Amino acid sequence: KEDAVLIVGVGGGVGSFAIQCIQGAGVEKIFTVAKNESSADYLVKHLGIPRSHIVLYQGVSFEELKKQLLALNGGRFFNATIDLVGKEMKKLCLDLTGYSGHFSTIVPEKDFNYPTWNENATPRMRNASLLQVMVGAELASLDRSDWKIYQQHFKQISNLKVPHIQVVGSLSVQTVQKAHALLEDGSVKGKLVMII
Repeated sequence: KEDAVLIVGVGGGVGSFAIQCIQGAGVEKIFTVAKNESSADYLVKHLGIPRSHIVLYQGVSFEELKKQLLALNGGRFFNATIDLVGKEMKKLCLDLTGYSGHFSTIVPEKDFNYPTWNENATPRMRNASLLQVMVGAELASLDRSDWKIYQQHFKQISNLKVPHIQVVGSLSVQTVQKAHALLEDGSVKGKLVMII
């Protein structure tokens, strides 16, 4: 209950599931960022994140964003940080992961420039654990007993609720193009659905 978690990208489909897992673990101090007031309103209304735990990042420098998030958490680093966005937000999470804290990401990066393994790197100096998550990775194993792990994950995920669904239309080339445009625009909240 005393743990403080920072999760970025919580407004998307994966984030809406992640927030339920965090809340289900009994964590009450959940913090995040939003692009603007409209996005913050969505997080409050659909995900139950208190407005006082959301920092707006549009037009805010990286260092100022860090300062604001630390201030919300009483000047302390976070026990856990979760990156669902990548790039600068991944760096933000790594910078704000506390001592013996945990950092998780679902976003692979080709050219991610962050000192992770050198002697004075922040994760090393704070004894932070780093975790890359890919649900379903076990299906690549030739040992079918590993597949049970994915089955367990899938069972847990299938019991979660999708807090917001946006119906794009009937499945067609046009609706797929529309869905991709929405995703590329970065304005999608929750899950996009096409009717078959």
